[in-house]
Order: sequence, then structure tokens, then C-alpha cells
Amino acid sequence: KYTLQVLSDLAKSVGRTEQMTEDLVCAWANDTVKSSGKRTSAKNFRDPSLRNSHFLIDLINAIEPRAVAYELVNSGTTDEEALSNAKFSISLAQKVGACVFLVPEDILEVKSKMIFTLVAALWAESLQKNGDRAAVAVLATRTTNRQKAMDDMCDAIKDAEGRAARKTAAGGVGWSPSKEAPSL
Repeated sequence: KYTLQVLSDLAKSVGRTEQMTEDLVCAWANDTVKSSGKRTSAKNFRDPSLRNSHFLIDLINAIEPRAVAYELVNSGTTDEEALSNAKFSISLAQKVGACVFLVPEDILEVKSKMIFTLVAALWAESLQKNGDRAAVAVLATRTTNRQKAMDDMCDAIKDAEGRAARKTAAGGVGWSPSKEAPSL
């Protein structure tokens, strides 16, 4: 039930009325990792390369660069190294505030629904902490009506600014509205 609520909230925060899809969440994750300068990617949440956790670790690094100590990341080629990386990625996800329901074996076995849930939780956390504009950019590229995409972007930015202002007023760290919006 929590996962459905996260996905519903995530959809609303980026201006979508329909439920979030795995393709859209995967596109956001790939765009986020790419924008951070990393080269890992995932075709989908069934991609066997997810087994070594490098993509998940790079995604968390893109969300919160101070969270990842790359000297602790292994190549992930052996079962033992892949398990270590999976444990590390889960620990990092929890560290940045994501609600985690999967276990390291879910990553090793590339259980797509569990990985999808983790990435959606990371996206939701990123939106909450950063007023994530990458989400808006993904939405814009997936929307056929350019004006609707612009309206959705403006709404999402206003919503993120409002959440950040409330969080800052409550003593937390908020998002700076001076950051530039992504170009469409």
C-alpha cells in the first residue's frame, strides 16, 4: 500500500493523472545518472547489469553526491562482490531517506518489481529533498503536447518550491529556487 501511495504522489508531483509506469521511472533514473556524468544505465528493471548494483549506486550518487564512498564499491563480478554492492546500495538508499522494501538478494536476482519500487522511492525522495527538475524534464519529453508539458513543469516547480520553503521554515534544508530549470 505504501508503494502505491508513493507512486501516486510521484505521479501527482510531476503533473500526471495516470499511474507511473516502469518505463517512465527507468527513463528518469537513466536521465538522472547521465546528468551526473556517470555512464551506467539500465534498459529496464529486468536488465541483468543491475545485478552488480553500480547503476543503483550511481543513481543515489546523482541524488546525493555526499552519500557515496566509491572506494567501498566492488566490481560486482563475483557473487560475493555483487552481494556486498547490493547491501551497500540499500544502505545508501536508506541513508538518503528512501523507504526500502527489498533485500540484497532481490537485487542479485534482478527482481524487477522490487528494483522498480526502490527506484520510485528514490525518485520520490529526490523530489522531496531537491525539488527535482529532472523529473520535470522526463515528463516533458514523454508528453506529446508541448504547452501541457510547460504547464506541468511550472506546476511541479511551484510545488517543489512550496515544499522546500515549508521544510526550510521547519528547520530542514530546502531547495534553492535559483537553480535553473531544464531546457525543453
